Amino acid sequence: MSGTRRPLRVVHVTSAPQDGRSPLDVVRDHPAATDVLAALHDACGAEVTSVWGSGGDHATITWRGVRHRFVPDGRTGVRRAAAVAALRPDVVHLHSFLRPVPGLAVALACPGARVVVQHHGEAPATDPRTLVAQRMLGRVVDAAAFTGAAGPDGQAAPWRGAGVLRPGTAAFEVLEAAPAVTPLDRGTARARTGVTGDPAVVWVGRLVEGKDPLTAVRAFAAAFADRPAARLWMLCTNRELDATVRAEIAATGQAGRIALVGPVPHPEVAGWLSACDIVLATSRREGSGYGLIEALACGCTPVVSDLAPHRAIAGPLGARFAVGDVEGAAAALRATVPLPADRVRAVAAEASSWATIARQLLAAYGW
Repeated sequence: MSGTRRPLRVVHVTSAPQDGRSPLDVVRDHPAATDVLAALHDACGAEVTSVWGSGGDHATITWRGVRHRFVPDGRTGVRRAAAVAALRPDVVHLHSFLRPVPGLAVALACPGARVVVQHHGEAPATDPRTLVAQRMLGRVVDAAAFTGAAGPDGQAAPWRGAGVLRPGTAAFEVLEAAPAVTPLDRGTARARTGVTGDPAVVWVGRLVEGKDPLTAVRAFAAAFADRPAARLWMLCTNRELDATVRAEIAATGQAGRIALVGPVPHPEVAGWLSACDIVLATSRREGSGYGLIEALACGCTPVVSDLAPHRAIAGPLGARFAVGDVEGAAAALRATVPLPADRVRAVAAEASSWATIARQLLAAYGW
C-alpha cells in the first residue's frame, strides 16, 4: 500500500441519530469526526471521507475541509455500503462493533479494502444472534484499534475471548480522541474558578457505579486526614448516585473539603482542570478516558485505577492502584508529589495529539 502513487483513500463509517438535526449540526456536535480525518490528511495527504448512517435524506457537506456524506441507513446498511464502495477506498474504518450487520455489508462491498474496526468502549454482545453477527464481522476485519489493547486485561482480550477477533487479527493502540481544551496557567485558573487546595485534587465523571465515585471520596479522606489544606473537586455529570455520594462525604466528615461541582459547560472545564494539581480517576471499567486525557492536557498529575486505557493514556506519569482498592488509592495519593504542570502538558501533548493519533491510525491501516 505504501508504494501507491495516488493518495491513500480512507473512508470512516459511522452513525449518529439525527433527532431532527441537520447534517451540519450532527457534524458540529461530533468535532472529533472531523478532526481525525483532517489529521490523517495532514499526516500523509490521504483522501478522507466520513460516511454517516442517516435517518434523513441523502446529503453531502464539507465542514472544515472534510467531506461528510449522509446516507439513509436501514437495518442492513446496504445503501450505505454502496455509497462507501463507490468511493473506492483503500481503507474502511468502522466505528465500533455495535452494528455488525451494516458493518459486514460495508466490508463485503469493498473486497479490496483493508477493514479496521475501532473500539469505543462497547462489550461483546450477550445476545446470541448479535454475537454471531459480530463474529462474522470479525472474519473480514484486518485490524482492530483499542485504547489499551495489550495484556490479559487489555481492551482486545474480551473480543478474542468471545471469538470475535481471530487469533491472527492485529490489535493496535489508538487513542479515541485528542483533548479539546486550552490550558490556563494555574494562578489564572484558580482566580477564575475559586479552586483552592494543597493539593487540589480533581475527579471528573458521571456519578455512576462504573466511575466509582465512592472510592474517590473514601481514598481522599484516608489520604489527607492530616492535611486540612487538601481539597477534592468532583466535576460531575449524570447525578445518579448524588444522594449516595453526599451521604458518604458526610460520613467521612469531609463536607468542607470535598465539593460536587457541575455539570460544568465544556468551555469552562479547562479552567477547573488547570486549577488542580492531581487528577484522580477511579473507574472500574473504561472505554477510553476523555476526562483523564483533558486533565493531563491541563497539567494534572494522574493517580488512576489500573485499567488498560488508563495505562495507555497516562503512560509513565503518576501512580496507579488496583480497581476498587481504597487503601491503595489513598496510598497512591499520599505518595504523589505533583509534577510541574508544564512537564505533564508536554508529555500529554506528545501522547494524545491528533498528529500522534493519525500516526497510530496509519499503523493500523498498514501505511
